[in-house]
Amino acid sequence: MSEKASRGGEDEIIRKIMSDGEARAARLIDNARRSVEGEMRKAEAEAEKVRKEMLDQVKHKVGTLKSKEIAGGHVEAKRVLLRAREEAISRVFDTILEELDKLHHDGPRYREALINLAAEAVGAIGGKEVKVTLGKDDENLADEKLVSDIGGRLDSHGRPGIAIEIVVDPSLRGGGCVARSKDSRIIFDNTFRRRLDRVKPSLRSTIVSEVLKSDG
Repeated sequence: MSEKASRGGEDEIIRKIMSDGEARAARLIDNARRSVEGEMRKAEAEAEKVRKEMLDQVKHKVGTLKSKEIAGGHVEAKRVLLRAREEAISRVFDTILEELDKLHHDGPRYREALINLAAEAVGAIGGKEVKVTLGKDDENLADEKLVSDIGGRLDSHGRPGIAIEIVVDPSLRGGGCVARSKDSRIIFDNTFRRRLDRVKPSLRSTIVSEVLKSDG
């Protein structure tokens, strides 16, 4: 074989090797590209799945938050309404106290009210001897005429023969009276404030009904 022929064969072999190499490289590149594209599609699908899941979670959280906001709004509205009602009830009680204070300073009307309060308190004690305590502001009413009038009111209620003693306590304020048994073991507080405290539950029910009616 001549040197020229030998070099020609080598060149052919080299070209073939290079050609085969290029083809193989192209196949490798193509396979790699396909693999990358497949991985990319897979990754994109996974990303989309994650995105949807996260979106669903966000939507759920938003929905929950909205529900909480709505519920919170209802709770706050109810709280405001209850506070308004409590303020209304408080104002009514304040008005009642103001009216009782006015009554306390209305001589004839207050004396009649005091007789009724004292008769009720004495009757509640249940003994034959009862002490009725008035406040300093009512000292001018503490006389035999008051004792007689209280006794007369008790007689009309079927409770005759109760001995009543009137005393004055400077610490007692606000109108009304306090009745005590002879041994002071039984006490019936019939002052204006205490009497209002006792009737507050029923008054409160009435006031709330009126407030509810006005709400409608």
